[in-house]
Amino acid sequence: MDNQSFGLWTSPITKNPSHELSVAKAEKHGATVHDVDCNGFVNVGDTIAIPTFHRNSSYQRRPFVFSVTEQNERELSLIFSSPPGFRVRRHFRDRGDTKQWMHYSYQFTRGQLEFDQVQTLTMIGSACRVFENDVNNVQDRPCTPFEKSLFRTNADDEVPFITERLIVERHMAAVEELERLQQEIRWTNDTEGRDLDLEPTYRGYEFLFSDDVIPTIDALIQHVEQSGDSDETAGLGVKELQFYRQYLIAMWLERGVGAYEDRIKDVLNEDRIPISWLDRKVCAHELGQLLASEQSGDRRQELLKLRAQFQREVYNPLLLEREGFYTEAVQKFYPSYFDFVVSAKNVADPNGIIDSAKAFSERTDSIYQQLLAHRAKGIGKTVEELRWSDLGVLFDPLSSRKFFPAELMVPFMRYTFEGMGFTFDEDLNQAILINDFPHPRKDPNPKTYPVSVPDDVRFTIMPHGGMSDFNAMLHEMTHALHYTNVSTQQWALKYLGDRMALETYAVMIGHLMCDPDFLMHYRDFVHAWNSQGAVEKKVPELADKDIAEIVRAGALRKLYMVRRYNVGKMQYERAVMRGDGYRLNDSPTEPSIGRRTYYGHVFEGVYGFPLEEEDLDRYVSDVSPDFVTVDYARAFTLAPHFSELLSRDVGSDWYVNPDTADFLRTWCFQWGTSDTEAEYADRFGMSVTDNSALFREIQSNLRRADELAGPLPSDGTDGGFFDFLFK
Repeated sequence: MDNQSFGLWTSPITKNPSHELSVAKAEKHGATVHDVDCNGFVNVGDTIAIPTFHRNSSYQRRPFVFSVTEQNERELSLIFSSPPGFRVRRHFRDRGDTKQWMHYSYQFTRGQLEFDQVQTLTMIGSACRVFENDVNNVQDRPCTPFEKSLFRTNADDEVPFITERLIVERHMAAVEELERLQQEIRWTNDTEGRDLDLEPTYRGYEFLFSDDVIPTIDALIQHVEQSGDSDETAGLGVKELQFYRQYLIAMWLERGVGAYEDRIKDVLNEDRIPISWLDRKVCAHELGQLLASEQSGDRRQELLKLRAQFQREVYNPLLLEREGFYTEAVQKFYPSYFDFVVSAKNVADPNGIIDSAKAFSERTDSIYQQLLAHRAKGIGKTVEELRWSDLGVLFDPLSSRKFFPAELMVPFMRYTFEGMGFTFDEDLNQAILINDFPHPRKDPNPKTYPVSVPDDVRFTIMPHGGMSDFNAMLHEMTHALHYTNVSTQQWALKYLGDRMALETYAVMIGHLMCDPDFLMHYRDFVHAWNSQGAVEKKVPELADKDIAEIVRAGALRKLYMVRRYNVGKMQYERAVMRGDGYRLNDSPTEPSIGRRTYYGHVFEGVYGFPLEEEDLDRYVSDVSPDFVTVDYARAFTLAPHFSELLSRDVGSDWYVNPDTADFLRTWCFQWGTSDTEAEYADRFGMSVTDNSALFREIQSNLRRADELAGPLPSDGTDGGFFDFLFK
């Protein structure tokens, strides 16, 4: 009929001759084929009938029959090659007086292909009546600009982006399933030290890596930007599409780097590093665990030398190969790898982050140096004698670890989040799986795995006890609660974007472990714990002087983190990822120096103590390919601002206020990972270059430390530490 347009829309995916659809394959999946030329393949001129289950009042099952054309032949081969669970949407349009749009989808159900009507849209004038899945579910509302465009006589020419949107919908459904599968494998590998390969998971998903995918998304983004139509019917706005574009590029790079990752994983899991006092060899992961728990300075230094040798001879060469692949491959889309990660992370002004952090570090340098000297004295060293291997005990004093035993970690976690208003049984048990079991090949780093948001979220931790472990536990549980309280239905907004907001909330709650009032709250918890008759071993309770020392160590750690991440790693990784040389003052007129030398220059400057040759061997491994550095850098700046916001809107004791959970769910968690710098500024009035809240937080905490334990001498003379630093 002249007033109808009906059939399969073609996609920009190039047909692969090897993917021709055979009659046997089509019939295996429930179709009936009239093979006109008897060649055994479904091609132009044949007729195919697909079982359908229309969602109408009769709910009768009947086949949908249509002729195979040049336009739909290649789509059929792709549809019948789709993995289980795929839904490929297509449409039928009637341009009569009462205009009607029917939205169909193909899906696999138990190995059988079905043709399913999922939406009917009827337009009379400017009003739209929508039937969603059921004739009894009817909505009357004004038509959106996109819906009106569907019924233009020349819609096939003027609305070409319909095709792109349908392809993107199919892609997102595929990627969601692929990501779930890969998260499962990463979880198993990291918690059990298994050697499961990700490469086989890509089988059946090759179309995701077609050369036409990114141009397809770009065409859709361009249309939505030019038309101003956010495509409300599909829920695909520019933001979601841009997130998805960056994610696909990252996934394309990740697949290409798979061979390097397999080799890296093998060397990390191989028992090849001899430990003299253990009389055996360990793998790199276990070496990291030994470093985290070793109390002897000499042994820590030996472990660092062994790690440096491993890095220099084995690890660094592999990382450099992987780095070379990234640098070359990304040029398909961006001038440099730095341009890609800045775009993927939605960073408006990376140089502004560095410059503002440098200014903050200069302003607080006297605080940093005094705290560094004080903590160095606590471990029997001067600042000049400090080494990178000492950082762990500087920030997490060995003398304080007895106050934070491993057996209290999970009970205190539960106590903390229940105090904020999260119901443990509903928010934690149902959706969050915690792995705190020791395993010699387990990755010692705490991690969160959003397997299927919001219903299946997991995190792993290796509990050794100590303030840092408690910090990491609260940090990771905040990630998990964030994911389990996501309410947006858009997959791209649940997972994609950057981790700025995700890390901000986790840093804020993790850093409670060095807040003086929160430590008093922890002391009350320990006292109640010890008062239980069933407790066999009493946990030492913090005295005021212990709290003061932990607060000072925490203040040092916060200053160090800004210097390391916001200045050092941002500056160093910018140089590495731009690939245009290493210059001492980042001036293009200066001659470039060696990368290893540049690494030492940058980090000795921010640390405030010398690096040894073994430390310099980290010049390759101390780079985050996904540029998570900028997420942490922004979080260190924003977290204190957000703590101040909670203090104003919920109360200064927000960490024990049950209204906190509702505030976080409503204003923060429900948006997933979609908040950008601009949205954060609009909603909360916070800037990623404003470190004033961090200064106020450190200032307040150090004042409280002085009140609890008396002031420290400033420089060997009488006088208050606080007064000297902030005069």
